[in-house]
Amino acid sequence: MSPYTDACTSVNRTAVDPKEFDEMENGFRDSLGSYIDLSEFVYANYPRALPLNCSAVAKHSVIFGPDGEMYKCPHDLGVKSMTHGHLEQTANSSSSLLPILNNQSKSAEASAPHDYPSYDPFASSTCSQCRYLPNCLGGCPKEKFDDRQYYLGSICETWETIFEPMVRNFADSLQRTEAEAALAVL
Repeated sequence: MSPYTDACTSVNRTAVDPKEFDEMENGFRDSLGSYIDLSEFVYANYPRALPLNCSAVAKHSVIFGPDGEMYKCPHDLGVKSMTHGHLEQTANSSSSLLPILNNQSKSAEASAPHDYPSYDPFASSTCSQCRYLPNCLGGCPKEKFDDRQYYLGSICETWETIFEPMVRNFADSLQRTEAEAALAVL
């Protein structure tokens, strides 16, 4: 496991290996299917095609920090170089509702916030050819912009480890549910 930021380096001592975690999670899903109908559990916990992988890439998405600074990503909150403007600066401006909608930085401190609306997972040769692209849409855009290679590799490994067992667990659960329903009719 890799820490998300330098402030989180202590996780290296106690973190579970991502592949080991994925295998434990698959085992949990497998045993869960014995107790509940997984069709009720599917939407939030099973792979599905995503229309958008993160609200940061949505054109009209904005997060306000407690000081009125505007951000696209929650992981950027408080990082002044990632601000896209300040709420007060837009209060007297009638030309645009919020500068972040056009990705125009209005803050004097902002040097180069990530251009989240330009994020395109299809531009990556690895992602554009991946069979899991509809499920992850390239992973976290911030990780791509920050070029965090550990994360970029681990998200691919995660989908390779969890996808097939997740689908098999769900299919097995459906078969069990149908078999139980058929036995109940007899």
